[in-house]
Amino acid sequence: MNAVVLVRALVVVLVFPVFTHLIYKVITLPLRPALTPFFERADAGAEMWDRAFSVLALLAGLRGAFAICRRLWPERTFQEMVREREAAEARRRIQPDPPAI
Repeated sequence: MNAVVLVRALVVVLVFPVFTHLIYKVITLPLRPALTPFFERADAGAEMWDRAFSVLALLAGLRGAFAICRRLWPERTFQEMVREREAAEARRRIQPDPPAI
């Protein structure tokens, strides 16, 4: 159980932010220079379009990182579930029934 908690903590603390940053950079590095002239052609709101692009890239990065981390999230295996169920049944069988009054 402790290994599962450790892996989940690593996924949340390390993997999710790293993948979010990586996907954000992969989107913004090639596209920002290509889209900057289009943003500057807009009479008003060039900064707004640039900020909107950054927000959309961040949202895409968050969604992509979530999809990757969801696959990395450790789940109990079928064998672990069966083992826990059998242990619970064994504990239930070992405990004597309370005496009838």
